[in-house]
Amino acid sequence: MKNSMLKLVSCFFIGFIILSGCASSKLSDDFAEDDVKKATEEVISYINNEDSEAILEMSNAEMKDALTDEVLQEVYSSINESGKFEKIEDISISGKEEIAIAVAKTKYENNEIIYTISFNKEMKIAGLFYK
Repeated sequence: MKNSMLKLVSCFFIGFIILSGCASSKLSDDFAEDDVKKATEEVISYINNEDSEAILEMSNAEMKDALTDEVLQEVYSSINESGKFEKIEDISISGKEEIAIAVAKTKYENNEIIYTISFNKEMKIAGLFYK
């Protein structure tokens, strides 16, 4: 468990470094904003449905290594504390170099969760953070 948490924290730290200062950066021409929004909606749906296989299929190699079964179960448990998923309220898209960044504000029965999901040019998840 300690090893998996270290991987998760490392993955989030790397994602944070990639994402820091990106909120107002223009999306690269290598990405279509609609495709990034659609992929973001899919990732959130997979998380809510606890579909680990689909999440891993959409992930790059580093994320696949970090998102072990144990880590994903911890994510699902944490998300489930917010109650039933209701809707995605807003998705904003930005970018930095070869990364597209989606910040999605979501509404759950008992809480709001903001997801920050980054994608590489192949539209693979390169970072995943929620708060």
